Amino acid sequence: MAVLVIRKLPPDTQPEAVAALLRELGFSHPIGEITISDDSGFPMALIELDISEAACHAVAKQMHGHFWNGHTLETSETHIWRE
Repeated sequence: MAVLVIRKLPPDTQPEAVAALLRELGFSHPIGEITISDDSGFPMALIELDISEAACHAVAKQMHGHFWNGHTLETSETHIWRE
């Protein structure tokens, strides 16, 4: 399990819009939970994806710098630690 992090989202972005963006860009695997956070004043999304860390890195690389709804997105990947 990996987590895609998308920063610099437009204000009031909804999880459904993030999922639609992934689909528009060709992501065909199941999309897990999408959490939107704007506590810092800069909205970001954490998207759980059931793919390898290497695959998530490729998705992040493809999306980084993508212009969407008036904002240039910044992306990275991480992984989930579960006990």
